Amino acid sequence: MISNMERKRENETGENSETSEMLRTFRLFRYFRLFRFLSSVFPILIILMIALPVGAQTSKPNDRITIHELKRKMDRKEDIVIIDTRAGNSYIGSTVKIKGAIHITLDELPSRLSELPKKKEIITYCT
Repeated sequence: MISNMERKRENETGENSETSEMLRTFRLFRYFRLFRFLSSVFPILIILMIALPVGAQTSKPNDRITIHELKRKMDRKEDIVIIDTRAGNSYIGSTVKIKGAIHITLDELPSRLSELPKKKEIITYCT
C-alpha cells in the first residue's frame, strides 16, 4: 500500500518507491565502499608519517630566510656559502646573480656535497 506522501513524491520526482529504494541501496553501497577504502588507507598513512626519518621530512618554514636577512648576513660578512641551484637557461640567461654564489644545480647537489664546507651555513636559492 502506497501512502499519500509517497504518491506525492512519485508525482513530483517521477520515481516510484522501488526506484527510490534502489537509489538508497546504491548510495549506501557507495558510502560503504568509500568507508572501506578510507579505513584501509588511513593506517598506512599513519605508519608512513611515523616511519619517515627526520631528515627525509620537508623543510620547516623557519628554515627559510628572506632576501633582507641574506643581505644582512652578507653585510656583516658572516661565514656563509650561497648556492645558486638554477639549471639551464634560467641560470645562463639571467642577469640576476648573487656575487660570490656557487652554481650547483639541484641534480648535481648530492654528488657535490663533499665540496661544501661542513662548518658554514649553506644558503641555497633559485629565482
